[in-house]
Amino acid sequence: MYCINMRIVKKIVDKGKLGGDMAVKVQELAIFDYLQAGGSLTALDALERFGCFRLAARIYSLRQAIKIDSERVKVGGKYIVRYRLAA
Repeated sequence: MYCINMRIVKKIVDKGKLGGDMAVKVQELAIFDYLQAGGSLTALDALERFGCFRLAARIYSLRQAIKIDSERVKVGGKYIVRYRLAA
């Protein structure tokens, strides 16, 4: 079990850093929660876990309030991006 850093969540929500649509906000908070628990995400992971088709857009919004690292990973001859919270 992990604990959400409510100070960061409050900062994200209060500053209006999340997208305008409630579904977008829920996705962004779910993604933040997952990353905070030590997870890393690719676009396919986000689609499967959260039904998020636009992970890069959600990451862009989250980066307005928190530091997120991205890493290019070669999979099957193609490169994809994996996101995780910065250390």
